[in-house]
Amino acid sequence: AAASASCSQLESPGAVDMARRVKVRTLPAQIKMSMDELKRKAPLTRPGEWYALPFPTTLAKLDSAEFGASWLTKAFHKAGSLPADDAVTSITRVHELELQGIDAQGGAGHKAIVEVTYSNAGNGLHTTLFVKMPWRMEVQPKYRMLISVAWGDLDASELSIYQFYEGLLPVRIPKLYFADICRETTNYVLITECIQYPPRSRAAEAFPLRSILPKCGKYQDDTLGAKAAEYYFALLRACARIGAADKLGRFDSVAGTYAWEKPRGPPDTTRRREMMAGVAGSQADILIDFVSNVARGVFPPSQVEPAFLERFKAQLVEMAPFFTAANAYVASDERYIGLTHINLQIDNGYFWQEEEGGRLECGLLDWGGATRLPYTSTFMGMLSGAEAEVLYAHEEGLMRCFADEYAACGGPQLDVDELLLRFRLSYAGMVLGALQYIEQDIYPECSRADFETISTRWDPKLMGRWNARCRTIAILCMLGFWEKHDLHGAVMGWAKKMGLRDGKFGYPPVAAPA
Repeated sequence: AAASASCSQLESPGAVDMARRVKVRTLPAQIKMSMDELKRKAPLTRPGEWYALPFPTTLAKLDSAEFGASWLTKAFHKAGSLPADDAVTSITRVHELELQGIDAQGGAGHKAIVEVTYSNAGNGLHTTLFVKMPWRMEVQPKYRMLISVAWGDLDASELSIYQFYEGLLPVRIPKLYFADICRETTNYVLITECIQYPPRSRAAEAFPLRSILPKCGKYQDDTLGAKAAEYYFALLRACARIGAADKLGRFDSVAGTYAWEKPRGPPDTTRRREMMAGVAGSQADILIDFVSNVARGVFPPSQVEPAFLERFKAQLVEMAPFFTAANAYVASDERYIGLTHINLQIDNGYFWQEEEGGRLECGLLDWGGATRLPYTSTFMGMLSGAEAEVLYAHEEGLMRCFADEYAACGGPQLDVDELLLRFRLSYAGMVLGALQYIEQDIYPECSRADFETISTRWDPKLMGRWNARCRTIAILCMLGFWEKHDLHGAVMGWAKKMGLRDGKFGYPPVAAPA
């Protein structure tokens, strides 16, 4: 995991394409609204904020008489991604990607592969495009509300990465053709080049250098076996390059100059510590019932053992009172904070090999929620699907890989032991956070009755239901890592060192060196 020899240049693969596009303004602020308001406004067709052009709000409308090829031509002209003397002449195919099933392609909205033709067939532009839109209210009202409103400005952050950062990022991302969002309705459309993955049935084959490898589905990392580690190393190198570029001021023109602020969040008080212990106990009880009585066939025998589950509960309850201080600690040093991708599962990257026998490189997809955050807290979005034995074997190597690449590309030199500590603190807190989804996300899609006939993680009744799959496999992987790793010792040792176990609250923020 040596640092890249050439990454000090931090080249931006998308610089030329971004330079050709029309410059647009920063988006106006997000409009908060109730579920009733969203139901009224989501069906409306309104102009977007960047190009003042009405855009299709469903995939069916994209290939309609109202929009179609003529609209794509107008949209691409406005964005500057299509020369003025060229046009989209036809949409020959709209293939909507699966929303459920073993090959489902994401849980954030509707997606399609769209084939087009141009009047100038030799223009060098992509004829296979990827289109993404938010959930239609009649399909997924809960997640439309969460993603477009309640969880923050996730959609706008993704569009803004493509719009403003494509030519600044030191990693490959799909070429942008058009993106816009309407604040009144929360509707948006994103159109990029389509990454041409080979069929997953060819995963065992050898591929030529610089060829995109078959895609691994979300929370299907087990299909890669030990090779999954190579993918995590590639993703962490990409994250390190982005973070280093941020430290060098690469993104200040669009994101503003980074200035560390004291971490915000609930205060670390006796009352909160007692509350966190209570939450941990009740959530652990839900987990124990889930593992022991409901999804027993999914979990290995060692995780179903009552002794393991009771030990897990006791440790979690003892650790949980210190998670508030741990979260603040992880955000307390600006060297460990920067622009980052928050959901970098393997399925949100595309991978290739540059040199014979060399390591993997990657480009990045699905930028919803991208912002400046503590790195280790966002590593959770990448490694929550890692098989326990793979993560346990490579945990230190992964952190060292990030630190080495970060420094080689111009970022601060991080202490690997400190980075490991912050990762472990983040991971332990993530485990507690994941348990809430048993009732929130798993049971609504995969009932207790459904689980009675599920005897493996790959049963289509589980793997074929997006949120049930993601939440269940995450818990499976986390419990496996908990089994192997002394996370309890890491958290409690840190709390003791900080004096928190002796009734001390908070901690002195760690200032970055001058």
